[in-house]
Amino acid sequence: MSLDREKRRTPMTRGLTTRKIRLTLLSGKNHGYVFDSGKEIVSLGRGSENDLTIPDRHVSGRHGEIRVAPDGCRYRDLRSTNGSMIQRADSRIVLSPETGLESDLRAGDRIILGDANSPVLLKFELLEATAEPEREKTLVAACELEGIADLNSLLQKDQPTLTRLYHYLEELQPLFASGDLFRRTGQLILASFAQTSHVGIWLKGEEGEEFLPVLSECRAAGRGDEIPLSRQILR
Repeated sequence: MSLDREKRRTPMTRGLTTRKIRLTLLSGKNHGYVFDSGKEIVSLGRGSENDLTIPDRHVSGRHGEIRVAPDGCRYRDLRSTNGSMIQRADSRIVLSPETGLESDLRAGDRIILGDANSPVLLKFELLEATAEPEREKTLVAACELEGIADLNSLLQKDQPTLTRLYHYLEELQPLFASGDLFRRTGQLILASFAQTSHVGIWLKGEEGEEFLPVLSECRAAGRGDEIPLSRQILR
């Protein structure tokens, strides 16, 4: 284990405003999960290759997609088995090959996927996201890949830690297909490391070196500000 207290300073730049969408699952297996994305095209479906995976069985593998453009957002049904609808106030827009597979999306719309008797319901929101300049970072600890074997040997001799990790994995196992996995992981990290004040989890995007935030937790009650990802740690 090596320690480093090198500070990385980055110049201040103007924030850039981009459009993000937020989808909140109001029903289904992942009820309550909130998904944010700044991508121009967001795919929805049961398959793991989608941007938002919805595991309910009556949702198609690739069910639909949302396109974000400067002039607005549109939803397109990808010829799913059980179809899609848009709920807007008291009216419903049914998407089909006969009436059209696309519809514009407005803030507050509900996207209805799958079986009409027990559909997956998603609330659609459009957010204006401002990209803030990267703040000063301090790297206080790092573990070189060459030292993993030594770390593994030490861990095997630490029975209390191994027992705690085993119980944590038992708790996480049922959540692997659920949006609760990241939230519970963050809670377990905060519980395990008393000096930890924040936990952030990012997933690598499909293109380039983009990393997408999926969790931001703070030990202090009432705070959940997104944590900026340090390029120094990323490297």
